[in-house]
Amino acid sequence: MARETNAQFKLNLPRQLKAQLERAASDNLRSLNGEITYRLLKSFEPPYGEIDDRVKKIVETALTQIRGALDENDQHSGKSSIGQ
Repeated sequence: MARETNAQFKLNLPRQLKAQLERAASDNLRSLNGEITYRLLKSFEPPYGEIDDRVKKIVETALTQIRGALDENDQHSGKSSIGQ
């Protein structure tokens, strides 16, 4: 007899939510179980997209400040350090 690796349990859902999950599962070419499992797993992942956006904004701000400082330095020294 094969050993079961997944836990099974009965889940009660509002009918409308079940219908939404069934449509999403069909759209994503997954079984209903696969769609529910996928969505639950995603809900435990860190919000990397939000972190990436925040990091991107910080880096862009820092680069703007660095470019401004380099431009100011260039004006005082008469050189261009951009691209070096």
